[in-house]
Amino acid sequence: MKTNFYKSILSTLSLVLASLFLHATSYTIAANANWSAKLPATCANCTIIIAGSATLTIDESVTCQNCTFEGGTVSMTNQTFNIQYTGSVAATSFIGTKLIANGTSKVIVNAPLSLTGSTFTFNNTASLTTSYQVDLLASKINLNDNTSMMSTGSASTPINLVGSSQIVIGSGTKTSSAIFTVSGPTLDVIDNSSVSLGNENNVFFDWANYITAPGVSSSAQKPYSTSSSTLNCGTCA
Repeated sequence: MKTNFYKSILSTLSLVLASLFLHATSYTIAANANWSAKLPATCANCTIIIAGSATLTIDESVTCQNCTFEGGTVSMTNQTFNIQYTGSVAATSFIGTKLIANGTSKVIVNAPLSLTGSTFTFNNTASLTTSYQVDLLASKINLNDNTSMMSTGSASTPINLVGSSQIVIGSGTKTSSAIFTVSGPTLDVIDNSSVSLGNENNVFFDWANYITAPGVSSSAQKPYSTSSSTLNCGTCA
């Protein structure tokens, strides 16, 4: 079973690489810049390389199709970031990238999503919605304040947490009411990865299957069905 997770991630990365050779356009962000000044509002088959100290600010509603982000920081406040595919289904990949969404920002993902060594942080009432497979490898999603993550789809579009990846619901403050909702996809948590709740006001709501193997060397994954509300709570932190 564990091998299947790695095969799934490699398959997603293959889709990313395939997209790069199809009319790919490369952009290099060497210093702080706004999206509107450097990239088209709809960027298809784009490789966006951001210097480690640079921030690319999304300052308008933008769409990325079959994109790859490498390094740096992507920041947005009160904007909408649409992640899609064009042509055959292909993933958008973030490699060593930080994404920070503030205010009422929305990250709407209608394509496979791959995070490798990356961190997504949502503040205020920002939200993340996904409807395809999500792969986290040595990556983290922080849901702070009153933010939310909603994942829809089916067992064929799982959420895979591998390599000590984390989804953290709430920053630990009593005022936080962040929520992570899974409706359809199987949530696979292996290789010392975790989903954690900051306090009793935060909610992990999962009506799909939940599979976990707590140790790196463990191959005995344990499946749970959460339809009985066993894990649909905020007080099980």
